[in-house]
Amino acid sequence: MATLAAFRITKPSGQLYGTVYTVDSEQCDQGLELTVAGEPLKGVRVLGGVTLLDAELTRTNSASTVGNRPVGVPKWMANVGTEWDLPWVQGLTLTGGVNFTGQEYVDQTNTQSVPSWTTFDIGARYTTPIYGKSTTLRAGVLNVFDRKYWSGVASFGTISLGAPRTLFASATVDF
Repeated sequence: MATLAAFRITKPSGQLYGTVYTVDSEQCDQGLELTVAGEPLKGVRVLGGVTLLDAELTRTNSASTVGNRPVGVPKWMANVGTEWDLPWVQGLTLTGGVNFTGQEYVDQTNTQSVPSWTTFDIGARYTTPIYGKSTTLRAGVLNVFDRKYWSGVASFGTISLGAPRTLFASATVDF
């Protein structure tokens, strides 16, 4: 499967003035989004996408910021996730993923920004019956290389710290 979407969105935009957040601008976001999914080999699944964004401030309270990039909107983002069902262990699947977000501006003047970032995730899933109930055990590591990054920018002047390396485990039982 593959999908391609083109879009153009005009929406209000705002910024922080001292301690007051004001919606006083307008931004236009247009771009392309490509998503692909499939099973290129038996037991190997891939899901990925890329988004290209051409965004600009079309109306602001200052002529000097018209045409600038909106706060928190990268030029591009991409991700890919994979799953591989191990043929020699029934019910065991290995998983992996890569996530990328481009540079984002923190202010409407486009003088401060957070850099682009990429993280890698790995994991495994094992499905087996336990006491006659389908049970799935999962474990993995998000942000395998413990990348330090800013994961998001909000138009009210804040940035979010990205999650550090995170280990997880879970179990799901179908009743």
